[in-house]
Amino acid sequence: MPPRRPQSQSQSQLQTSQENQSSSPDSQATQNNTHLINQLVKAILNLSCNKAIMKRADIIKMALKGNGRMFGKLFNEVNDLLKEVYGYELIEVDKNKNLILCSTIAPASMFDLNENYRKSYTFLYLILGYIFMKSGSVPETLLWEFLQKVGIVRGEDHPYYGEPEKLFETFLKQAYLARTKQTIESFNDDFICITWGVRAQHEVSKKQVLDSLCTTMNRNPMDFKSQYIEAEGLVSPPLPESTSFSEYVGGSDFVEEHVETVQNTVEMLEDSAQFFGDDEAIEASEASESNENL
Repeated sequence: MPPRRPQSQSQSQLQTSQENQSSSPDSQATQNNTHLINQLVKAILNLSCNKAIMKRADIIKMALKGNGRMFGKLFNEVNDLLKEVYGYELIEVDKNKNLILCSTIAPASMFDLNENYRKSYTFLYLILGYIFMKSGSVPETLLWEFLQKVGIVRGEDHPYYGEPEKLFETFLKQAYLARTKQTIESFNDDFICITWGVRAQHEVSKKQVLDSLCTTMNRNPMDFKSQYIEAEGLVSPPLPESTSFSEYVGGSDFVEEHVETVQNTVEMLEDSAQFFGDDEAIEASEASESNENL
């Protein structure tokens, strides 16, 4: 998630918004609503610390003393204030239960992030890219098999990422990834599959993911028709309720065919994070763009 505007600036804008609202007709109802909106915004910002999924009931309990009816009534005004002042949007994870706070600011370059973010986002984009090229859903066991091929082993410390399984679980808690049960033909038991989570759907560009992978593999995005159509926003395919195991094992073999290239790219990103300071990384990124334009 990109860096936020200074807190003092956000507080100033929030105060201005409050003053504008207080200058409207002085009815007791308007003043009460303004107070409740501000209480809701504060509660949401507190509960969404570390990008956690929030329970609607917790927000209502903290800000409205259990008055759930007012939450629905003020939801749009709260969301408008979050967008205008903080650059966030409140998104439902599942109807009437859980919510997350998603960034409305365009994602920053990998080189614009600090080292900790760079580590986690490199790992996240590797996972999201693999899932996307495998038609949007992958059995968790097959995902870890792929990660092992590029040197990331479940249950083992990694020299760059640390504990990959712990980081993976964090992505699930933050709704970047989601676990689902899916039926696979010829198997009695359901498979636990991994898909893009609600946060990834709102904060991560499928077009950028596809373009980056294709640049790495020296391929044209249009070579992958279904992914290209989805990335361009021409269609949003429904998640299959059931599929065949051959579809999972086969699907797009794009990534498996280029495991060595993927591994080299991951290592390159890791090296850049280790050898560049933040300022130097940004300068290197800008220099690279300048060379490409020559």
